Amino acid sequence: MPPGAAGAGPGAMPGGGGGGGSTAAIVEVNRANFEQLVIRASMEDPPVGGAVIIDAYADWCGPCKQLTPKLERLVTASGGAVRLAKLNVDVEQELAQSLQITQLPTVLLVHKGKLVDSFTGAVPDQQLAQFVTKAVQLAGGAASGERALDEAGAAFEAGDYARAEGLYHALTRLPEHAAEATAGLAMCALRAGDHATAKTLVARLHESHKDALDRPRVRQAIAQLELVADVEGAEGVAEGGGLDELRAAVAADDGAPEPKFALAQALVARGEPAEAIELCLAILRAERGWNEGAAKEFLFKIFDSLGGGARADEEGPAPSRQPPLQQATGAGWRLATGGAAREAESSRPIARAQPHRSIKALSEVRGGALAALGHLPTLRLDEARPHHAIDDGQLS
Repeated sequence: MPPGAAGAGPGAMPGGGGGGGSTAAIVEVNRANFEQLVIRASMEDPPVGGAVIIDAYADWCGPCKQLTPKLERLVTASGGAVRLAKLNVDVEQELAQSLQITQLPTVLLVHKGKLVDSFTGAVPDQQLAQFVTKAVQLAGGAASGERALDEAGAAFEAGDYARAEGLYHALTRLPEHAAEATAGLAMCALRAGDHATAKTLVARLHESHKDALDRPRVRQAIAQLELVADVEGAEGVAEGGGLDELRAAVAADDGAPEPKFALAQALVARGEPAEAIELCLAILRAERGWNEGAAKEFLFKIFDSLGGGARADEEGPAPSRQPPLQQATGAGWRLATGGAAREAESSRPIARAQPHRSIKALSEVRGGALAALGHLPTLRLDEARPHHAIDDGQLS
């Protein structure tokens, strides 16, 4: 990661998510940007930095016109592991002279600020592929950005929030991963109880990453923030003796949706989504349009907050890179409505309190809930709306 990234907290705003050409895989270099796009980039660790290939060419050079497209394809196939810096020697004569380029095409490999390999002239495709493979290996392998996202998600799942924050913060500098990394930072902020930062980050998602709002990791962050707002006020019930009263109210009038919904909110605030899902399903089975669809909206927010991206009109849960949110102390799920301090104060370890809330069990509950929704023939998701909202016109 770039220097200082590992220590970035959730309150540190991402710096260049859409960042111009500074993190693009293929760039045109000149004397003004060479230091930044080649030397400094090669000094940084993957996935933000890594090895840089310099392709020195000229518009009149026939072999260059054959070589450059091949280099571009190989670099693109590396999944962002390597940068290709294209240098037009006619336009940037002084820079070309400083690099001692005397023949075209010339291809240089720069790593950690040093020239580590080069070749001139046309070369066989196999030799060219080996040259790019060497650059990819120096960069830590292909698709290092994807792997860094996985690593950040795993760190978050394991409760290593500082590491997750550092990884996510660095990944915001890569345009192709900025949306999911910003979503990850929002979830880290929620876990730390920094709701203001989480709101700012989610607002940034809506403003700068509209095309990514339906990605599972992004939906997860948005849903978690929305759930925090939805269950505000239910925490006191969840932490006190109010759950017994709500359960008694449900038992006294099993047909009434109000006590079921209040109990579902309190359970989510307590970190028990499985039973909350069941209560929402019960409301939907009895009265699908109750309270302008409050139960179905709440239900799908729970689904999104768990990650996975499955839809009710699919046969089952879709795979996700981001596992369900879980407590650092073990498998489970807890909405960080009160922040780390409230979690620390709780005398009851939420993640271990009930074995049925393990990740595997939650996945089964989630899948079962989706299957149950599938048995309601008029209950369908409106694909035109990104956050699993259901069109009331489809519930007639």
